[in-house]
Amino acid sequence: MSFTKLDPSIIDSSLWAEPPETRVVWITMLAKCDADGYVRMSLSGLQRAANLDMSKTRLAIETLEAPDPESRTSGNEGRRVIKVEGGWHVLNYLAYRNNAQNQAVREYFAEQKRKQREKESKTCPRHVPDPSASASASASVPEGGTGGIRQKGGCVTDTSRIKEVFEAWNKLECVPKCLLISDKIRRSLQSRLREPFFVENWKAAMQRVVSSTFCRGENERGWRASFAWFISPDAVQKIMEGKYDNQPRHQKAKEPEKKSFWDRELDAYDRARARGNV
Repeated sequence: MSFTKLDPSIIDSSLWAEPPETRVVWITMLAKCDADGYVRMSLSGLQRAANLDMSKTRLAIETLEAPDPESRTSGNEGRRVIKVEGGWHVLNYLAYRNNAQNQAVREYFAEQKRKQREKESKTCPRHVPDPSASASASASVPEGGTGGIRQKGGCVTDTSRIKEVFEAWNKLECVPKCLLISDKIRRSLQSRLREPFFVENWKAAMQRVVSSTFCRGENERGWRASFAWFISPDAVQKIMEGKYDNQPRHQKAKEPEKKSFWDRELDAYDRARARGNV
């Protein structure tokens, strides 16, 4: 079941000036639509879900399908939904969903940075940097690292590195995007970022994932590489070892054409003449 986050700006839209029944049907459709914005139900099913009379439900649908010159979005002439086979399609649903998810990602990283700063202020003692300390700090970072310098006292700032890997994956083509970092994914990525091999090779491994037809879903199961799989133990190692590289396709040798009975007889006659038997 998909989750629909209601945009607070809905109360500022022209839709909010419509009768209450139209607003109820609209919110009901938002609650019932799938991840792609499709409301797969009949008119009678929508009427029962909205708990309205059929006449009011029909009138609300007509309003939502009609152009709205006062709509804030110019696309589709301001229409909210269109009728499709099996139900309706909520227009602009994906745009609003992506905006909400991007906002959630920004809020997540802002909160993580706030917690990290709070943790460092409590656990990391302030000290005056000196050249020897800087040299030892830079020596503790594996080659190819992207931040997270180890400070005196053992504190590591890895939020920026998590964000870098996360955003790099979402820029790849032909692989599923990771829309939100769950606690499980964050812990797994933190573990990988402590491994020198992962830190040195994750960028190259991502490029090999994109180049791999197997990782892009061209396999018997239709499996495609996900971000959770990429940051699992040994995944980057197997990628760099070439386990998912494209394999050359071996072409079958072309079978000789089968000759007819008369062609075989003529060949036998020619061979007999060559031996002087005819």
